[in-house]
Amino acid sequence: AYVEPVGFGWRKSGDTWQTDLAADVSIKDKDGKEIFSQKDFQKLALSSRVRNREFMTRFTFTLTGLPAGSYTLETTLRDAVSSKSGSFTLPFVIK
Repeated sequence: AYVEPVGFGWRKSGDTWQTDLAADVSIKDKDGKEIFSQKDFQKLALSSRVRNREFMTRFTFTLTGLPAGSYTLETTLRDAVSSKSGSFTLPFVIK
């Protein structure tokens, strides 16, 4: 998944600005029942001399052991600087 978060916070650290994001992941079955979750699936940090408005990242999800069926993968990005969060969902099918 290619992701471009917006509205993230910055904090000053010496001569640079820093942002810190953590990603949580959850998989739900077709009935909406959570069958897997992992907090802090990935940590993202950016340090820059300017407060960039652009930030991109990619997530690779390797799924094993799921039976055939329809699922939804939800990823939540938590901003350690502003305490805000946002999420996106990706539906997928295993045949």
